Amino acid sequence: DPLRRAALRLQLTHVLRTSWELKASIECARLGLAELDRALPDNPVLFGLATAGATIRWLIRGSRPPSSRPAEGEEAERLRLVVLLCRAASAAAAINLQHGQLVAFNVLPSRDAHRLGPTVAYTENLAGVGSVAGSMGLRRRRDRIFQQAYRIAEDLGDPKAYANIVWFEAFAKVMGKDLSMA
Repeated sequence: DPLRRAALRLQLTHVLRTSWELKASIECARLGLAELDRALPDNPVLFGLATAGATIRWLIRGSRPPSSRPAEGEEAERLRLVVLLCRAASAAAAINLQHGQLVAFNVLPSRDAHRLGPTVAYTENLAGVGSVAGSMGLRRRRDRIFQQAYRIAEDLGDPKAYANIVWFEAFAKVMGKDLSMA
């Protein structure tokens, strides 16, 4: 079953990252995405073009609010796994100082996160996208993204999601050299 294989790949991605096998962690996440019919190009030029396209769409349109008609059942699980695999790959890319991959794995799953509706996975995607905005020096956009993430986490009543957002907001400010932390 592709969903089970992708879920196992997600766990293995985390294990590899915590074992400091960062390239293997990213590759494992990519294999998990392929299980979900979300394969990313192996060719660096095509991967860069896909990332550039997603980043330009995000810069023009901004972060989409959560869908008012979220996906359900197996489709929701598939989308959740896409977002979480990208988050795990993003974490490995951040540790491995691969900024291009960090951006890619944060902006590419935004449409999938949107379709999940107001969920923890959606707030995690917002936190990642907010960190990209921070690293690009887009302070107002970063602040709007994080305020949206905080509101959803509060509505969900999930303190872990809220704490994750706090951490990513601080990270985004450091990446954007905004050390005011106010």
